[in-house]
Amino acid sequence: MEVRHLVLVVQRVPSGLRSLETPSLPLLNPLPPPSPPRGSLASLEAFKVSLRCATNLVGFRCRCTMWASLLAAITIGSAQAADCSVGHSTTLEISMEDVPRVPRLDQGIGKSHIVLHDQASGVDKVDVRYDGRWSCLAVNEARSTYLLAGVSQLGAWLPLASIEYLHEDGSWRTSAFDRAQHVALAAVVSPSGRYLAYIGGPRRADRLYLLDVQADTIRELGPAPSPPPADAGLANICGHEHFAWGSCWADGLTALDAGILWFASDHELDASYGRDTAHGRAKRRTVRRFTFD
Repeated sequence: MEVRHLVLVVQRVPSGLRSLETPSLPLLNPLPPPSPPRGSLASLEAFKVSLRCATNLVGFRCRCTMWASLLAAITIGSAQAADCSVGHSTTLEISMEDVPRVPRLDQGIGKSHIVLHDQASGVDKVDVRYDGRWSCLAVNEARSTYLLAGVSQLGAWLPLASIEYLHEDGSWRTSAFDRAQHVALAAVVSPSGRYLAYIGGPRRADRLYLLDVQADTIRELGPAPSPPPADAGLANICGHEHFAWGSCWADGLTALDAGILWFASDHELDASYGRDTAHGRAKRRTVRRFTFD
């Protein structure tokens, strides 16, 4: 797979806008619709509230993170993608079980019940339960494969920690993402489900990567765009930390604002960069386009 990139524009954003005006292909939907429309790649997070505390004891800083409300419907990907619950010959259902009423760092966040149903015979080809919160990112029609992602705790982080392929014949395959021990704090899928672009890395989260689902290969593209600006409440808690992915500002799977990372087409990824801060996006921006063959 050859990856090419070019700098598209350097543009000053009009006053009052936080990012470039671009097609809206967000990773997460902060307020999910009452019923997810066809074409959404749903099922992890309705909203999340993190309670963070920082304590200084003779130079020792302790930060604990509690997720007070955990994930009921994350939308990852493009509105152009196919309905993720229906393949060529199967349907996929994912539901949550054993979700703790009061989440804590020292316990799980629940289990995902994954059922793959054969439309012709009525038989369940797969009926399993996985730890963490799993969702379908896309259906890769060329390979008759569901692209599944799992969110789970990693210390104080709550990242996308696993990606697996579920084939319509009922077989599973571990992805290059898992073999490389990567995690992701933001991601977006191409319209066909061929590519997944994500911000993450091996136990870190400061680079932009591309997972080619069909080839099952990973390519590092370069530095990651900055995290989204924070609200006033988070700024009061995290003001002492450097504004970066993996810090208090963005320590879990995070919603990117529109115009920061999106697929312009199935083989073209655009990423927007600027001197962003926790208080807002920079007005002057550089958009890089990565083209995949």
